[in-house]
Amino acid sequence: MKIKRIRYSRKRIFLCLFLFLVLLGLGIGFAYVTTKLSIEGVATVKDAKWNIHFANFSAMTGSVSPTTEPSVGTDTITFSAKVNEPGEFYGFTVDVVNEGTINAELADFSVTPDFSTIEYIDSTITYNNGDSIQTGDLLLANKSKKIKVLLKYKDGIDESLYPTEDQSYSVTLTIRYQQFIGDVPEANFATDSWNKIIDAYEGGSITQLTADMNAGTTREVELDLDNDPSTEPTIAHLRIANLSTPSECSTTGFSQTACGFVLEFTDIITTHRMNPYTDGTTNGDGNKGGWEYSELRTYLNTDIYNALPSKLSSKIINTSVVSGHGSNDSSNFTTTDKLYLLDVKEIYGDSFTSSDNVAKDVERQLDYYSNKGVNSSNYSDVVKNKIEDGNPFFWWLRSPISSEDAFFFGIMYNGYWGSLRSTENFGVSPAFRIS
Repeated sequence: MKIKRIRYSRKRIFLCLFLFLVLLGLGIGFAYVTTKLSIEGVATVKDAKWNIHFANFSAMTGSVSPTTEPSVGTDTITFSAKVNEPGEFYGFTVDVVNEGTINAELADFSVTPDFSTIEYIDSTITYNNGDSIQTGDLLLANKSKKIKVLLKYKDGIDESLYPTEDQSYSVTLTIRYQQFIGDVPEANFATDSWNKIIDAYEGGSITQLTADMNAGTTREVELDLDNDPSTEPTIAHLRIANLSTPSECSTTGFSQTACGFVLEFTDIITTHRMNPYTDGTTNGDGNKGGWEYSELRTYLNTDIYNALPSKLSSKIINTSVVSGHGSNDSSNFTTTDKLYLLDVKEIYGDSFTSSDNVAKDVERQLDYYSNKGVNSSNYSDVVKNKIEDGNPFFWWLRSPISSEDAFFFGIMYNGYWGSLRSTENFGVSPAFRIS
């Protein structure tokens, strides 16, 4: 018997998407900042500048090929795309960039037509990490936000819901910014969105964040450590480890791991060896090659990074990480990482003087440990517990012991530092920066 193809497989939806970034609300209120002023010939107050535009358009992997290639202007993006079969989609990401000197807020955001009334199309327009776009969202001067647009022909719905004739839609997404008046609001680390927290930090509103850091305030984060979304996630906890960027952070070759907005896990989230060991003469064997060639570094920046929820991982920035070396190497290592392990001086500060960490002179103590008064005789706040049983355990640091070929620095179960053999499965408790 001849099987009849179901109707929807022959139907197409023609999508023509136009984006307009309309910059309104700027005609008044700027006279007081547009005049150039000089103060004793030392400093100049520049003209206020409004400059918000699109940049970095990128089609999403798996999208259908557009019938009209995107034309990307400073304030418009225009293209056409056809989706012929259920399951097909067209999607892209694009940055909205504020290269001006004026903080902005989202005044209006709208999409026409209203796709919520069209049962066979999925329409998703969010920030890249999945957060919803809302009026009042801040776009601070010299910052950007990535927007994700996805239009999909739904698959697996009742056949009667599919169109019987080809459909064409002219889609308009309107995003309008206006000058933000007032101070950037404070953020609560435990409860607010990552966007609000970062806006507060970048806008200079860190009074509440500093209070949260000093109090050791934590927030939960779900980790998919087994890479299986069908199982229950592991619940871990993060705290603010640093907020300051002192002048030493600008020194050439200085590790950025304790500069800016740093978060660290308060738990030992899993255990893992640093490296295997045979004779310690090959990179990645013992402590040869240091942190750069370690097995644990790869594990952090793949498995653990991918286990984080996208709303957080999308906020993590690249960090220049300096670490020491063991007896089979002769110079420090500098890597660029999303996630990294802490180092001894970043916890103990100037009280740590061992010559076995040759990277200590290009590191600084994290604000959290400094404010807790952590030093070589006060280290109870350094203790971390394993998630699986709640008991204190040893955890890894990133620098090798310079006089050895198989050992890295680590933290003991009581919070004091020591040496850990690279082959052993000790605790993993990484840090990262979000601004």
